[in-house]
Amino acid sequence: MKYIKTRSKKAFRPFVGLAICLAFLTNACQQPSDKSQTVQHAASAGITEFTPKQVKYAKGFNLKYYDGYKVLELYNPFNTKADTLKYVLHAKGIELPESVKALPSIEIPVKKIVALSGTHLGMLDLLDATEQVVGISNKAYVCNEKLLSRAQNGSVIEAGYDGSINKELVIASGADLVLTIGMNSDSYNRYPVFEKAGIQTLAIADWKETSPLGRAEWCKFMAAFLNKEEIANKEMAKIEAEWDRLKVLAAEATTSPTLIAEVPYKDAWFIPGGQSFMAELLRAANTNYYWDEDTSTGSLHLNLEYVYPVALEADYWINTGTANSKEELVGFDSRFADFKAVNKGLLFNNNRNIASNGSNAYWETGIVNPHLILADLIKIFHPELMKDHEFVYYKKLK
Repeated sequence: MKYIKTRSKKAFRPFVGLAICLAFLTNACQQPSDKSQTVQHAASAGITEFTPKQVKYAKGFNLKYYDGYKVLELYNPFNTKADTLKYVLHAKGIELPESVKALPSIEIPVKKIVALSGTHLGMLDLLDATEQVVGISNKAYVCNEKLLSRAQNGSVIEAGYDGSINKELVIASGADLVLTIGMNSDSYNRYPVFEKAGIQTLAIADWKETSPLGRAEWCKFMAAFLNKEEIANKEMAKIEAEWDRLKVLAAEATTSPTLIAEVPYKDAWFIPGGQSFMAELLRAANTNYYWDEDTSTGSLHLNLEYVYPVALEADYWINTGTANSKEELVGFDSRFADFKAVNKGLLFNNNRNIASNGSNAYWETGIVNPHLILADLIKIFHPELMKDHEFVYYKKLK
């Protein structure tokens, strides 16, 4: 068996302190000479939330606010060259300036949305806007019970997935906007048939964000189509404040436990990279994650023999796939019985919040509630700091 080289004690020093959130994007705003007239103009056009909002954490989009319209900048993360897609969002009847007339336009507020990702549904739920949803990918992967009910009675269509979307069904739904999952550069120009039908399609790569606050901040992106920026900004402010409070609390812990995450499949173990979404959560929770210094933003594809020595000695094991008990987890591979975390019973899975159809809310509402995930993780690794916290997304395996 090939063993991984152990790192020095220094490499395992506890993570202490606060992570510095860098402002990656800035907002630009055309300032009119008479602010009161501008607000009145915007309100008469149906745009009531007009104040420019700074995108602080998300790297995939930006919003610029002008008199009676907004310009959305959507960045293609799959293109090595600069590739910014721009859209003008405007109320009905607005006379747009020549400078933006050539941009694809979307009339707002959008009334009917086909949302093909659970994260999109989580954002819409945060904004109290699930009534605008007329289409989903598949009800088997939706947690929102109201949407499930509407899908059951046929008022919400099941459109399928990227690459195999039922285009006729989407067009018949009367949707104004289709939100697909941005998986590669082709995603951004895949559905010209919708454009011909007067339906704008946007490929969203919110999953590429490595910062938990960055992913949550996509609620501002969604809010721009609905004129619900006021709600988005209030919710984001609460999320940010609670995230910061919890990080300070976690830093007070006197220990930084080691851990292993995920489960191997056919001797392949997909471990969170050191700059990934999960790794950022683990840093905020004051843990000693072995791959913390890795620079990967996605998952590391490692073989079981490479991970095995680390897993043997890890204090905790989290995100244990579909396992709901210690016995079930060991049933995947008898070698797991040798792991320290298994013997101590320190096993936790992120599947506590399951909908009636069996889908996991962690992947839908958890993305816009990173503070709740962080609270769960601190409860796991530093229970003395979170005695009164009830798990939202995680549970202990018995």
